[in-house]
Amino acid sequence: MRKESCWVQVAPYGIFTHPKGLQRLTRPSANEIIQQFNSLYGRIMRRLKGLPIYIGHPDDSEFAGLPGHTDKGVYGTVQELAVRKEGLYARIEWTDEGRKLINRGKYRYLSPRWVLRSIYADVYEPNRLLSIGLTNSPNIPGDPIKARPRPVLNNIPTRSRTEGLVFCNSRYNNPQPEFLKKVHEHMDKTGETYLTSWKHIKGRYPNLCASF
Repeated sequence: MRKESCWVQVAPYGIFTHPKGLQRLTRPSANEIIQQFNSLYGRIMRRLKGLPIYIGHPDDSEFAGLPGHTDKGVYGTVQELAVRKEGLYARIEWTDEGRKLINRGKYRYLSPRWVLRSIYADVYEPNRLLSIGLTNSPNIPGDPIKARPRPVLNNIPTRSRTEGLVFCNSRYNNPQPEFLKKVHEHMDKTGETYLTSWKHIKGRYPNLCASF
């Protein structure tokens, strides 16, 4: 089976809604994920079963069996992780089936499944990546996976469409949960991208994009 690899964004830095409360990805937490990935335990586990790419999250007991989370086939594996200024990136080795799904635009986003630890109140940070799911409705909006020629895919983009998100999520200007909720509602209603919805809601509710 022929395989190809490319770098894609797993998740941008920021604070995002989660069933448990809020999940926060920072550069330090992304570095910790990479340390776990490269640890002896991480290398052993990847040698045994790899770090898989699924459709949805069939390996998560909270989703397994639900629509969009029934296929246990592996469509790629994470070979390497890197911290960039926009967020956490992964070099994914796609299977032929996985490459076909991406090239046909069947799935456009990645959804990381990771271990979360409590920071304070209802805020959590990831510290270990378990798997990644292909989806069209990510909880953490990032750069879409695009079908491009291989030389371009193997280069990490220098600018992210979520740069505005990162700025608004800086330590001095964090968004309130209500702001994130309105962004997601606007996306569902209009079908616009996350960054477009972010800018729209920020213009309508500037006071919500403030420290909390």
